[in-house]
Amino acid sequence: MPQTTPAAYAQELKTIRDALGWTQEKMADALGIRQDSYSRYERGVRHVPEPTMRLARQLRNPSTAAATH
Repeated sequence: MPQTTPAAYAQELKTIRDALGWTQEKMADALGIRQDSYSRYERGVRHVPEPTMRLARQLRNPSTAAATH
């Protein structure tokens, strides 16, 4: 089972964003949150809510989105 610590989520968010080649602002828009909130998640200052993390993973692998519903 993957780690679910704030630091692990923060690193995963950054990895996903980097893989997409997106800015924090574009990633925040795609997640439906403000850029400053996204920045706090990515820096590990705030815990990433599970629904936000699921959506970020779906952005990285859109083909898995249908399989998870």
